[in-house]
Amino acid sequence: MLRQQYAASLPAAVASAREAFDRIEADGAEAIEAVWQVVHRVYGTAGSYGLDPVAASARQLEEALTPYRKQDALPAAVAESAREALEALEAQSALAART
Repeated sequence: MLRQQYAASLPAAVASAREAFDRIEADGAEAIEAVWQVVHRVYGTAGSYGLDPVAASARQLEEALTPYRKQDALPAAVAESAREALEALEAQSALAART
């Protein structure tokens, strides 16, 4: 029951990460930190609920952003990698919510 409730909440959590990610150019470090905070929580909790694909996607994004948490921008290659990781997290979260 708790796992299902958590899985159902994932798309909204990941949507907040997407919203912050889309603000990185305008808001810099604040937006990067907001994305990092969401994916850090998702990484930790998804793993504890046995949602390993979600946790793996969140971990990938967390690791990409960690060195840039206090920066005002992401290098282009990092931004592209982070965008791909976020898309994977969105897909995994949607899949988890449906199961």
